[in-house]
Amino acid sequence: MRNGIFPFRVRAIRWILIYICIILLCLVLSENWGCSKSNPVEQSKLDSFFPLAIGLKWKYVNVIAAEDSFQIFVTKDTVIQGNRYFEVLDSGKKKLLRWNQKQQLIIWDTLSNRDKVFLDFAVSVNDSSGEEGYVLVSKTDTVSTLTGNFSNCYTFSQGLPFIIQERSYAKSIGLVQLLKERGARQSKYVLKSYMRQ
Repeated sequence: MRNGIFPFRVRAIRWILIYICIILLCLVLSENWGCSKSNPVEQSKLDSFFPLAIGLKWKYVNVIAAEDSFQIFVTKDTVIQGNRYFEVLDSGKKKLLRWNQKQQLIIWDTLSNRDKVFLDFAVSVNDSSGEEGYVLVSKTDTVSTLTGNFSNCYTFSQGLPFIIQERSYAKSIGLVQLLKERGARQSKYVLKSYMRQ
């Protein structure tokens, strides 16, 4: 009887060791310890100037015309062509945004069914930043808002016919200031509140 149990124990131990080796091999080969390509841990390395996570909410007020305000919400996430996008409601308009490995904020263009670079945070100052016509004009701006002062902000400028826009982003917060100029009409939106849920 003892001889029959010993080979069984050896086989059981061998299978347990093989199973442990397979698990360890999978963990080592997996870049993010088994997480998908677009997991939040990986994304947080890149999204420091515009955090993307469900439940984030920004409120802005126009300091030139106080009754004028808008909000940005991150409402949900979705997967398109293997990439995780976050649905962002910006003044009631839906945008699908994600970060890529090149420190570019990507927007899903629903008309052409493809990715477009919205803002490129890796370009040098005065270089074109994405397909929306923005230029990175500064990486060192200090912006004063109702929630405090933010230093080392990245500011992007967009000059379109009849409108000029500037967007300033603070690390770990996101958009802190939006300047718009349409002819003689000017708007200066600053961050009023920022909520992480």
